[in-house]
Amino acid sequence: MTRNQFAKDITKFSTNPIFTVDGSGNVTPTAVQDAARGGSILIHNSSSSTTHWTGYVCMYDSGCHCQSIIDNLNSLPHMKVNETTAYSIKSNAPLGDYEVYAVLDDGTPVANATNGTAHIGNT
Repeated sequence: MTRNQFAKDITKFSTNPIFTVDGSGNVTPTAVQDAARGGSILIHNSSSSTTHWTGYVCMYDSGCHCQSIIDNLNSLPHMKVNETTAYSIKSNAPLGDYEVYAVLDDGTPVANATNGTAHIGNT
């Protein structure tokens, strides 16, 4: 079993989802992933991609919600791919579904890329 296969299976049992991004900005999985207040989200590079994503990853619902959801952005406007450190979800993060998609350094969404969805819940 590859790392991505394992990650895909383990998120079925976890409220700390793992999203992968390929070099073109495609985010997977595309199915809704449950995430809990006080939990975390991990953004990985796709192991099947020959290039790595160097832009940002945004959580969007009628506007960017990265600042209101993620606790440890460390002055970044959005999340970056990080193989080792998860992004902490604030304990008071707004509940709901958020599109998880790749954005360029200027905040422009990547055209024609696949997106994921994170459902922020209480548990």
